[in-house]
Amino acid sequence: MKYYITNAIKYANDEPHLGHGYEEIISDTIARFYKQRGCDVLLLTGLDEHSTNVFKKAKEKNLDTIKYCDQMEDVFKKVWKSLDINYDIFIRTTSDAHKKAVQEIYKRIKANGDIYEGTYKGNYCDSCEAYKEQSEIADGKCGIHKVSVRFIEETNLFFRLSNYKEQILILIQSGKFKIRPDYRKNEIVSFLKGGLKDLSITRLKAPWGIDVPDHKDQKFYIWFDALINYLTGIGFPDNLEQFSKYWPCDLHVIGQDISRFHCIIWPAMLLSAGIELPSSVLIHGFVLAHGEKLSKTTGNILKPDYICPKFGIDAVRYFLLRESPIGGDIDFSEGKLSERYKRDLANDLGNLVQRTVSMAQRYFQGRVENSTWDRFLADHVDSIKSILPTYFSNFQLSDAVSKIWEVIRLANTYVEQRAPWQQAKEGKLKELNETLFSLLETIKWVSYLTYPFIPNTSVKILSFLGINTLIPIENELKTNEYSIKTSELLFPKLDK
Repeated sequence: MKYYITNAIKYANDEPHLGHGYEEIISDTIARFYKQRGCDVLLLTGLDEHSTNVFKKAKEKNLDTIKYCDQMEDVFKKVWKSLDINYDIFIRTTSDAHKKAVQEIYKRIKANGDIYEGTYKGNYCDSCEAYKEQSEIADGKCGIHKVSVRFIEETNLFFRLSNYKEQILILIQSGKFKIRPDYRKNEIVSFLKGGLKDLSITRLKAPWGIDVPDHKDQKFYIWFDALINYLTGIGFPDNLEQFSKYWPCDLHVIGQDISRFHCIIWPAMLLSAGIELPSSVLIHGFVLAHGEKLSKTTGNILKPDYICPKFGIDAVRYFLLRESPIGGDIDFSEGKLSERYKRDLANDLGNLVQRTVSMAQRYFQGRVENSTWDRFLADHVDSIKSILPTYFSNFQLSDAVSKIWEVIRLANTYVEQRAPWQQAKEGKLKELNETLFSLLETIKWVSYLTYPFIPNTSVKILSFLGINTLIPIENELKTNEYSIKTSELLFPKLDK
């Protein structure tokens, strides 16, 4: 089974912030879940480089634009590594392969009669790189970026987007083109029912972008260009064998501010070009700081390379995935992250692992024989193992983590109830072995279940149990006897 997952490629005009990282973490978690279960997974991310803002930033730095983008590739890859993002494809829209794909899609759409020349008049937000309806403007400023819009009038090429309103509505309402969460789907349906205008897909004499084959004074509008990256990354149009293997895309992970591009413009482009639509679009909320959306434009940013060294990669991943269901906004603060770190990670998981491993070493020199796994704990683990695929297919990652933590807390309660220190004191070695074996089995499977969310911690815990693996796979985790290795503190006390 294949699973092709993408997220929105990021503008190369500045370093990524935690909001960008959140999208990458969601994508990576879902990809790891399916890789862990033997699927042929491809995770695509990358850079959107033909933005006018990228061109301006390069000029500010007195750099050739492509040289500037080369530098930003290194910056983004370094940050994604700091968040343990295990992508398979990193695409750049300045690549020759992408330029060829964009021009091929344009030719197909044009051959279908969906391109015409016209004049555009309207308000434009340079930060969004999009024309804005009056309802999206307040006091002359874009409602998203809070920067002034400017009036533009020019001759462009237009895509007959309005032709595809009914087809897209039918595909959404029939479930053939899924939009999650449901309330985001309802927003898109409502917008479609209000009618569509044709889309200007070129810019006159733009300083930076992909040339339009038959109009040398025009360059493709950045969104027409950028959306096609999802095809380029898997071989379109040259490697059709690979393209056919992975397309249609199983999941696009995007932010709520670009939902119309992905849920209206993109499917219309594909329909016109004769290409099957992706299966699902997952729309996440914003990461907020001080109640405001993180934004490079407004300067309200929080960088992963500031937060991760203070709390650890997995703590940041855990917080973002646990704090809110996908779709809702996350109001981030170091105080909230610190509380999650201490309560959920250090006290619940860290304490369970540390004292179980320590007791195995103290009472049995690290060798715990195969025994009966306490049925109460085993049943709870089995229940979560069976329900987890449903949580992931519905993108309920916060609920999935919460469910796993129920078992962790039950295991901590089990320690108190069984009191292994008392069993050791009374010489009840058989009962003591059963207690520690039940705890180690539970910890092993908790590590398996938590791997997509906190991969470093998961693999580290398994190494304490004498299980060396890069990806915990269910049929490779059978244990006859535990040989406990020296452990380290999983979640050290935070500096004040």
